Amino acid sequence: MLIVTYSGIDGSGKSTQIARTASFLGQRGLKVKVLVTLYCSLTGMYAQFRERRAARKRTAAPQVASANATNEPASRIRTYPGGRSFDEDRNTLGVRLRRFFVYPIDCFLCSCALMWQRLCGCDVVLCDRYIFDKLVCLANPTGWYARLLVRLVPKPDVAFLLATEPAEAEHRKPEHEMDYFETKAKAYLDVQRAGLGMTIIPSENIEQTQQRIRAMITDRLNEVPVGSAVRTNQ
Repeated sequence: MLIVTYSGIDGSGKSTQIARTASFLGQRGLKVKVLVTLYCSLTGMYAQFRERRAARKRTAAPQVASANATNEPASRIRTYPGGRSFDEDRNTLGVRLRRFFVYPIDCFLCSCALMWQRLCGCDVVLCDRYIFDKLVCLANPTGWYARLLVRLVPKPDVAFLLATEPAEAEHRKPEHEMDYFETKAKAYLDVQRAGLGMTIIPSENIEQTQQRIRAMITDRLNEVPVGSAVRTNQ
């Protein structure tokens, strides 16, 4: 089973590229599964709960009206607890301790989900986010703990980092402030440069990016044919 992962800041185009890749591989006769790893983790489930709770508060809060009056997206009012920025939040002692103990559990859950897909006979699993997207939330994304987490999950056959400019991502996802995108984009590049397994895909138009992705996956399939890929190539 081939494991392909897509990482990058919010608004980098992961969902679009995953959908196009899944269609391409499906046309080759492969059994493809898109796995949103957010749904296979304690931190992801908590984040979704927090998002829904914040959305309900925004709906009821009088400040939404003033935000709309200034053409500011209501969702932009959201901040991390205590009004902290992304970088301040990930360096908070409580957050660091929580992630230190919870992230290994997330790795276990993700590994179980991938094992299940293997047992179900999937040829290719396309992961929307992976362990790399957790590393950037650590105070030290390339330290010993980050490297340990990478070893706790199956190594991807191909791991893409969609390198989108922060300004472009902010335009697509205006619910975050610019410093969020800039800090996170730098953390992704630090992880990639540390040699933890990701390959950068430069920011291009959708079709050019997809062609690069298809070429790399096809090369990998030719090296290690899986399942129905063998039948397709015969």
